[in-house]
Amino acid sequence: MNGKIVTILGVLLIGLVSLAPIGQTDEVKIATTPVTNQIYMITGHGGNLKAMITAVDKILPLADNDTKIIAGHGPLGDKKQLTRYRQMLMTAYERLRKLKAEGKGAQEAAAVKPLADLEATWGDGMFKSDRWIELIYPGV
Repeated sequence: MNGKIVTILGVLLIGLVSLAPIGQTDEVKIATTPVTNQIYMITGHGGNLKAMITAVDKILPLADNDTKIIAGHGPLGDKKQLTRYRQMLMTAYERLRKLKAEGKGAQEAAAVKPLADLEATWGDGMFKSDRWIELIYPGV
């Protein structure tokens, strides 16, 4: 990974790389610590769903099966969880893209409940699916 060596809060982070502007945020930086096999995702705000998928696609090859992934939001994860997260993002993107192509606005799309089957696994985050759809819909 190309990047610079930095220290944040007394922890040596090797390979700070900006993926900005990308993702659900206006800036995503990742930092790796080879000694502890961790990837830190340092996030800003704003952005779009397709770009978040691209960010995850760039992070996945950096991880092995023992890597711990520390996201800007959510619990400590690993490569398997990040892969499942990417699948969820793609599912949401494809469903919302179809609704947008049909001419539906964000509120109309949310009313269809296109992500209802994902709620049990993914619905305990910062936003419920209706609100999340309204936030990400412009970037679909």
